[in-house]
Amino acid sequence: MASEKRILVVEDEPLIGLELVQNLRRQGYTVSDPVVSADLIFKAVEEFHPDLVIMDIKLQSYNDGIDAAMRIRAFSQLPIIFLTAYSNPETRSRADRVKPIAFLNKPVSMDRLIQLIEQGISS
Repeated sequence: MASEKRILVVEDEPLIGLELVQNLRRQGYTVSDPVVSADLIFKAVEEFHPDLVIMDIKLQSYNDGIDAAMRIRAFSQLPIIFLTAYSNPETRSRADRVKPIAFLNKPVSMDRLIQLIEQGISS
């Protein structure tokens, strides 16, 4: 059941983050308030215990979402979905090293995102 699944949202744009959180909560997921900085991700993972992370790439910190995901990989195989407006070959190549479930360009359809979340949590 979706309500048992916990999703950590990492998004520095307030309106995008709020919309994403609200849409996921309507689908029955337990969703964190958006984390806006790579510096706050580890505390959020430790406290929230997510089943999956939706990670923006550009964040309000020196490190970006890919750097943060690489650091998460040092201690966890937590499923990660990158959701970004910044898609170029170099960014994509860096992101692929983290072995994400998906690399999606904004805007993304909620149906597609839910499908990938379910695949990521189930695997």
